[in-house]
Amino acid sequence: MSFADQKYLLALIFLKGIGPRTIWRLLNAVDSLERLFYCDPRDLVRITGLSEHVLKNLKYAKVEKRVEQELDFMMKNNIQMISLLDEEYPGVLKEIQDPPTALFVKGKLAGLKLKQLGVVGTRYATSRGISFCRELIHGLSQYDLSIVSGLAYGIDVSAHKAALEVKLPTFGVMAHGHDKLYPSAHAKLAEEMLSEGGLITEFPSGTKIERENFPIRNRIVAGLCDGLVVVESGIKGGSMITANLANDYNREVFAVPGGPKVKSSEGCNNLIKMHKAHLTTCVADITEMLRFTKTAEKPMTLFDINNETFDEWELKTIELFRQNHKRHFDDVLQCTGFKPHQVSEILLGLEFKDVIQSLPGNFYIMTA
Repeated sequence: MSFADQKYLLALIFLKGIGPRTIWRLLNAVDSLERLFYCDPRDLVRITGLSEHVLKNLKYAKVEKRVEQELDFMMKNNIQMISLLDEEYPGVLKEIQDPPTALFVKGKLAGLKLKQLGVVGTRYATSRGISFCRELIHGLSQYDLSIVSGLAYGIDVSAHKAALEVKLPTFGVMAHGHDKLYPSAHAKLAEEMLSEGGLITEFPSGTKIERENFPIRNRIVAGLCDGLVVVESGIKGGSMITANLANDYNREVFAVPGGPKVKSSEGCNNLIKMHKAHLTTCVADITEMLRFTKTAEKPMTLFDINNETFDEWELKTIELFRQNHKRHFDDVLQCTGFKPHQVSEILLGLEFKDVIQSLPGNFYIMTA
């Protein structure tokens, strides 16, 4: 979208009395956004079928200053605006009945081109729910997908953190503009998310944090995802709103079952009972239903040091031994985050290259 089109689209968003459905009709009626503001209103009535009462509000001068403020804010904060007219706008989101006119996105847009899995749940998550959420997303690390959630306490934030741990792109959908963050406790996490995904909102800067904006936000989570997982939820609340919206949008909904008297699982159990969600206990329940594809293995970058070749995994392990020359196998496993068979292969390779030496008791010492 050109700078001029951004300017006029923002004007439509800021003008009072013109909502998303009206904007969509206007966008489809003309080949130039500028024309909306400077053509004969009678022509617009004929072209759009909208009333003259609505169209009389199309006065750019009314919001010119506010538009300039927003454009300046976007430029200073590296925020991109993606409209319904742009190719970058997520196709699945266009399918819903009331798609946002525009998304304000901060971060990496590439992750939005992947399949999206929504993960939501209660703010008051149990240790069981958090553990399952983390295990689930770690199990999805080998698939081409992004994780989308709402940056809220509990399951939402656990999903974002788990995605970052395994370098899956993750997007947080906000119920306010980019000039603030709710909850503020997640500011550091939100910043980290920009490296592998980003932050999304349909609200411009200056939007107040109000209760009614959160269900509006939830429809984006539901519409943006190819499938939605509810890990834990009470019988009411934001997760249930999102799950019902996902059903309305013909998305596959998955719910993790819990005990019959566990409050934090009442919503999940009810979704399964009412045939509104697939009972879900493992990664395969999701990947088989949604037909997610596995990531093609990337070739390792090789580094030459003192006429010996090392890959990225080996270099990461060497760095550990530089910090502490003697380490146990379990220590290497925990610090690297690699799988046991990977650690075994790396340590064996480093032994062959005379970098480390194995000791009794599964210890290793650096020799190079």
